[in-house]
Amino acid sequence: MSIRCLFIVLLLASGSIALGQKNSTTGDENAIRQADREWSASSNIHDLDKFLSFYADDASVLPFNALLVSGKDVWRKRAATWKAVADIFNTDK
Repeated sequence: MSIRCLFIVLLLASGSIALGQKNSTTGDENAIRQADREWSASSNIHDLDKFLSFYADDASVLPFNALLVSGKDVWRKRAATWKAVADIFNTDK
């Protein structure tokens, strides 16, 4: 009987502690969502420096329907080609 009471007390105490903790993920979640919005906005090829700022210098990325890109220098070289192709199809001019 005393083990059962001890178990109930410990269970209630652990639940109270968990409820009393502040939710620290809200700030983290907001920071991640903001970074995602900034990355999405910078993914336009015309803001390449901002776009590359989200990646490590030696990052490898597999763009959609393209070859693997490894490193920011390779991104810069390929981006010139992609920008030229995008400009051909840009109807905003």
